[in-house]
Amino acid sequence: MKKPLVILLATLAACGVHAADIELPDLGNPEKRIFSGDKARNIGMAVEGRLRQNGELLEQPEITQYVRELGNRLGKYAPAASGYHFFVIDSPAINAFATGGGYIGINSGLIAMTDNEDQLAGVIAHEIGHVSQSHIARSIANAEKYGWMQAIGMLAGIAVAAAGDSPQGAQAAIIGSQAYIREKQLEYSRAHEQQADDVAVKILRKAGYDEAQMAVFFEKLMIHGSQPPEFLLTHPLPQNRIDRQLAKAEKNKSTRNPLDYQLAKAAIGRYSRYKQREFQPADPLAAQYRRALDAQRRYDRAALADILPTLPADKNAAFARLHGEEALANGNNQNAENILGNAWRRWRNNENLIIPYARSLMASGKYREAEKLLQGQIARDPGAVQYYDLYGELLDREHRSAEQFLLSAKYYALIGDYKLAEAQVLRALKDPTLPDNERQKVSGLQKRYEKMKEEAENEK
Repeated sequence: MKKPLVILLATLAACGVHAADIELPDLGNPEKRIFSGDKARNIGMAVEGRLRQNGELLEQPEITQYVRELGNRLGKYAPAASGYHFFVIDSPAINAFATGGGYIGINSGLIAMTDNEDQLAGVIAHEIGHVSQSHIARSIANAEKYGWMQAIGMLAGIAVAAAGDSPQGAQAAIIGSQAYIREKQLEYSRAHEQQADDVAVKILRKAGYDEAQMAVFFEKLMIHGSQPPEFLLTHPLPQNRIDRQLAKAEKNKSTRNPLDYQLAKAAIGRYSRYKQREFQPADPLAAQYRRALDAQRRYDRAALADILPTLPADKNAAFARLHGEEALANGNNQNAENILGNAWRRWRNNENLIIPYARSLMASGKYREAEKLLQGQIARDPGAVQYYDLYGELLDREHRSAEQFLLSAKYYALIGDYKLAEAQVLRALKDPTLPDNERQKVSGLQKRYEKMKEEAENEK
């Protein structure tokens, strides 16, 4: 059977190669022509979901919360209104890429390589530039022009590089397929990289960042060593592009090195599976936080008890999380609830707080409050499995097994596994705890997942 368009789009969307020129006459939004309804967003979610399934995401809350706050702050200044969703990949490869529907992935290796927040903001703003100008959809249109098979071969190779699995294999794929469309595709990509740079400079300037640091970081990558970073494979970077950025930048701006940026880099050093660039925090609080994470890793409760008083719970949500987690570990459930509840009222929806606060509420028997908390976060971040896991634990404690099956079905459907989604719905239908007035609705859900499963199988 023919390969479904959605799979081709997902391949292209994950690769970080972008095309078309903003100076061309407005031919309409290609994303609206190529993607129908929520397809673009679903593709982005599918890319993130596949990375999550493979265990490639780094979903430590102080990292994701920081990156999303920074990304959304920059996104407010994008030239085209769009929703953005940011996720962090646990990979030492230095890369970032945009997918469909405003989904933007940033490798932990790239974050670790930056010297200040301005450099990281520059990379994120650059990717926002690609999204805001519909470069992903335009790259698909360009691929159609020069031939799907050749383009997909090249772009799939670059996608490997974006994920950081095998730079050598990515380079081989690129070399092998680029021969057909080298000249035109490279020219097209350069035009859009320049366009994304221009958008990024405007975003950074409006947000108060030193836009010259984007060029400084790119130049740093150029002299990285014998093996070029994957970012240079997915984002063509001739020297004149760097010179152009520096010429356009406003002079004498100071760079930023805020506490949350340092905490995120400290957490990467602690939680990444890979050896990352060594980071020495400049802020004493960040240095103490790093010590606290090391003590947690060693299960050194005595050292952690000495460090925690130096990290005030009312100073940062990540500090409050540590205090709350330690109180829960010591069986001080009420103290944990008080610490985390106060932090929640101060930093509502902060990812550092959701799971420990929900756990503290569950420990106090406040299941409805915990359930409301988890439902709200699942609505905001529907693909994050950690919230489903804790919600499932809550339902299990309350012996609400049918709802547990339906929750699992919802998650499997979100990641595109309709076979498992249907199986979970069938389990719910057989469960005696399912209310009779819900059976008709659940039966309809089962038929829906069955149809989606058949469509997915027919498209293979």
